[in-house]
Amino acid sequence: MQDKLLGLISEYNIPYKTILLEITERQGGDFEGMKIHIDKYKNHGVRFAIDDFGTGYSNLNLVTALDVDEIK
Repeated sequence: MQDKLLGLISEYNIPYKTILLEITERQGGDFEGMKIHIDKYKNHGVRFAIDDFGTGYSNLNLVTALDVDEIK
């Protein structure tokens, strides 16, 4: 999935920095797996936001560890 999305972004000449992918706190269960995927996208310039921050069990350590660009 990841390689396909990156390929489509490249194929259609969309600047990576214009892409903002949102994750929710509930998706934070597999932290290590999520970090690997986020890092791969971020290496291309894709940005990330945590949506609904504060509605679950996240804390600022999670935000800094995942290197997200926005908190919603």
